[in-house]
Amino acid sequence: MLRPILVPSLLTLVACLPFFTPLSAEEQAVFDPEDQRPRADQQQAEPLVISPLRRESPAASSISRIDVIDGDEQRRRGNPQRLRDLIDNRPGVYIRTSGSYGGVTSLSLRGTRPRDNAVFQDGLPVRDATSINGATDFASFTSLGIEQTEVLFGAHSGLYGSSAIGGVIHQRTLRPTASHQGRIRAEAGSMDTYTLDSGFTGPIGDQLGYALSLGGVQTVGVSSRYDTTGDRRPGDASGFERDGFRQFISRGRLEWQADPSLLLYAAGEWQAGRTEFDGNDAFWMPDPNDDESETDFRSSRLSAGALADLADDLQLRVDGLWSQQLREQEDSGWYDEFHSDLWHGQAQLTWQIMEALSADLGLEASREVGRFIADPNGSSQDFRGTNHIYAAWTAATIESHGASLRGSLRHDEHQREGGATTYSLHAGYWLWPEILRLSASHGSSFRAPTLFELYANNGNPDLEAETSRNFSAGIDIHPHPWLHLESHYYRTDYRRRIEWGFPTYLNASDDQRVWGLEFRATLSDPDAGWRLSAFVNPQRSDDGNGEDILQTPRLIAGAEGAVTIGSVLLSAQLRHIGKRYDFGFPEPTEVDGFTLLGAAVSWQPQPEWELYLRGENLTNEYYEEVSGYGTPRASVYGGIIWRY
Repeated sequence: MLRPILVPSLLTLVACLPFFTPLSAEEQAVFDPEDQRPRADQQQAEPLVISPLRRESPAASSISRIDVIDGDEQRRRGNPQRLRDLIDNRPGVYIRTSGSYGGVTSLSLRGTRPRDNAVFQDGLPVRDATSINGATDFASFTSLGIEQTEVLFGAHSGLYGSSAIGGVIHQRTLRPTASHQGRIRAEAGSMDTYTLDSGFTGPIGDQLGYALSLGGVQTVGVSSRYDTTGDRRPGDASGFERDGFRQFISRGRLEWQADPSLLLYAAGEWQAGRTEFDGNDAFWMPDPNDDESETDFRSSRLSAGALADLADDLQLRVDGLWSQQLREQEDSGWYDEFHSDLWHGQAQLTWQIMEALSADLGLEASREVGRFIADPNGSSQDFRGTNHIYAAWTAATIESHGASLRGSLRHDEHQREGGATTYSLHAGYWLWPEILRLSASHGSSFRAPTLFELYANNGNPDLEAETSRNFSAGIDIHPHPWLHLESHYYRTDYRRRIEWGFPTYLNASDDQRVWGLEFRATLSDPDAGWRLSAFVNPQRSDDGNGEDILQTPRLIAGAEGAVTIGSVLLSAQLRHIGKRYDFGFPEPTEVDGFTLLGAAVSWQPQPEWELYLRGENLTNEYYEEVSGYGTPRASVYGGIIWRY
C-alpha cells in the first residue's frame, strides 16, 4: 500500500545526496518575531501562498493558475462578509446558493462538480464526514479572521488526495504580529442585515504571539423558496415568509518561537448559528411560507503543530487536528441530526537539495466518524460510519533558467473503499523572460465515496472511488508593466463517477467530461491607484449522453474596475452567468442566464478610520441561482472600520 511510494521517494532522496549544496545563511527562511509585520502592510511584489507546494512559496512561482484574495481585494469589493462574495467573479469559478444568506452554497471550479474541490485551512483539511456527496457547504464560510484566501485551479490529488479534481481552496487565518494591532468593523444594510467583527494581533513577551478574531452576522434575508407555478419572475420571493440566518464565530492562535529554528503553535475555532429554510407541505410540495423549518449548526476546530529547521537545508512540519461539526433540525422526515468528527495528523519533510532542486515527503493519517440520527417519524434509520485513511506523498520541484518542472505522486489507502494512487505533472517556461510564459499540467484525481453513499439505508457498500484525468495549458503575457494577459484551456474526464440510480448509489458506466477556455486581461497601475480587469470563460460539458452536465453554465464572464482618488476608493463589478440546466421532473429545467452589477465606495480620511458603502444587484435583476429558490433584489450595505 504505502510501500510503493515510500521506497522510491527515499531512494530518490538518497540518489540526490552527491548534488547536495547547503543554503547560505541569507537564503534560510528562519522565523524571527521581530521581522513579522501585519500582512496588510507587507509590501511584497508577490504574496506568499501555501497551496501549490503545501508550504510557503511566492505566488509568482506557481505553475498552475492561482488567484489570491487578500485585504486589498476585499476592500475593492466593499468588505463583504461572505467568502463567496470574494471568490466569485473570476474565470473558472461558479457559485450558487439555495436562497439568500445561509442557504446551501456550492462552489465549482472549472466546470467540475461542487464535490470535486478540496478545502483547507492553515494547511489542514476542512471536511464533514456527514456530507451526503462530499461537497463542502460554503454558507458559513466568512472573511472574518481570514488573512488570505487562495484558489488553486486544476487537478491536485497528487498532493491533496480525495476531491482535489477541480482545484483547492485554502484559507489562511490571522497570524501574530510584532506590535499590538486591532481592527473592529460594524456594518448594517438591506434585509435587516447586521455584521460586527473584530481582529486583534500582537506579542506576548519576546517569544510568544497571539491572534484573535470574534464576530457575527444576523439577517432576516428573503424567502428561501418562491411559487414557481404562477407568473412570477425568476427568483421573485417577495410576499412570502422570509428565512433568516445568524452566525457567531471566534478564532484564536498562539505561536511560540522556542528558538530560532523551532516554531510551535496552537489554534482553535468555534462557531454556531441557525439557518431558516422552506421545507415541503403535506403534499411534499415546496412551501414558501414555511416558518418552522430551520437548521442549527455548531462546529469546533482545534489544531497544534511545529515547524522546525533540522538543518540549513532540511525543514520538518508536523500538524495535528480535531474537528467536529453538528447539524440539527426537527421533523425533517429524513435525518434530524448529523454529527461529524475528524482526527487528522500529518508530517511534511522539505529538503532543499540544491538551489534549483527541492523535494518533499509527506505522511498523513485520518479517522472520520459520521453519525446520522433519523427523524423518528420518518422512514430512515440511524446509522454510524467510520473510516480510516492513510496516505503518503512525494513531490519534487526543479527551477532553472526560466524553466520550472514539478511532479507529485500520492497513494491513499482507505479502510473501507480501498486505495487510490494519483499523480500530477506541471511544467512552465519563460519563452521570453518576464514577458511570455507557457505552462501545462496533467494529472489524475479521485473522489472517495462518502459514508452516506456507502452505508445509509439506501447506500451501496460496494462503491468504488470515482477517478478523473485532467489536462490544462496556458499562456501568460506581460507586454507592458501595466498589462497582464492570460489564457488557459482545461479539460476533465470522469471515470466511474458516483451517481444516484434508484434505489441506490452506483458507479456509472458512461463517462462525463467538461472543457473550457479562460481569457482574462488586467490593466493596472498601482502607483496611480487604478485597476481594470475583464474575463470571459466559455465552457462545454457532456454527461455521457450528449447533454449538458446539470448545474454547469456554458458561459461565465465578468469585469471589475477600481480607482483611488485621494482618500476615496471607487469600484464596480459586473458578473454574468450563462444558461445552464438544473434538476427537474420529469426533465431537467433550463435556467436562464443573468447579469449582476455591483459597486462600492470607501473613504479613509485617516489610516485608523474607514467608511464604506457597498451595493449589490444594483439593476434589481430577477434571477435564479438554483431553480425554484429565491434571490435578493437590489441591496445596499454600509459600514465603518477602526484600526489601531
